[in-house]
Amino acid sequence: MATRKSIEEQIEEQEKKKQQLEARIKQLKARQSATERKERTRRLIEVGAIVEKGIGIELKEKEQREALLSLLTKKRKDRNGNDYTTGGWLFKQLKKEMEESEAAEEDTNTPQKIKPTPQGFYSVLNSNNDNKGD
Repeated sequence: MATRKSIEEQIEEQEKKKQQLEARIKQLKARQSATERKERTRRLIEVGAIVEKGIGIELKEKEQREALLSLLTKKRKDRNGNDYTTGGWLFKQLKKEMEESEAAEEDTNTPQKIKPTPQGFYSVLNSNNDNKGD
């Protein structure tokens, strides 16, 4: 005949299961965090490579990278007195290009991609700087 476990034994057994589950959750969260860090690192490397290619300069010196960051984050005013940053403006241009590309793709049903070339980067900057009041 099977012996019944006392309530204390059942509690101990459930506590042990609880600890095992908590340890497993901790392991899974650590794995998730590691994966997210790897994905972020990859994105940062890719964006850095795109920026270097776009401006045509290898940013080897810390001062160069700091100057670029300063340029991208410096607050400016447009002709209407509205604040903007170069980084924010570039993001808006990228978003606009992507939306236009998606709209064109939907219209023609042929895939189109934005090609990040230095010429394209500079032409966007030059055409919009003509319209910007610094």
